[in-house]
Amino acid sequence: MELTIKDRIYIPVFLLSITKSGLIKASLIHSTTEALKFTPAEIQEYQLRDNTLGFTEWKPTKENSFNIEFTPGQMEIIKEGIEIMDKAEQISADMIPTISKFISV
Repeated sequence: MELTIKDRIYIPVFLLSITKSGLIKASLIHSTTEALKFTPAEIQEYQLRDNTLGFTEWKPTKENSFNIEFTPGQMEIIKEGIEIMDKAEQISADMIPTISKFISV
């Protein structure tokens, strides 16, 4: 799946909404988060940094498309996180492009 830097930032946020899990679900959350982590080289190349407000910023002129493959279980856990945030009305308009990669909006 083609993901942007913003996608790689938002997907772990969706996963944080899952507060109850057993070993299998926790393992899926962990493996998904690990697959999305930025390497030190990516942090330097895209000039990723946290600003004073706690948001992540990066140099927007750089190409930032990444191919990351998810297992069916990882896809389901991401969808679950999105659904939990949606029910809690915690979705922002800025998240819609990322969400639409996983569910029909």
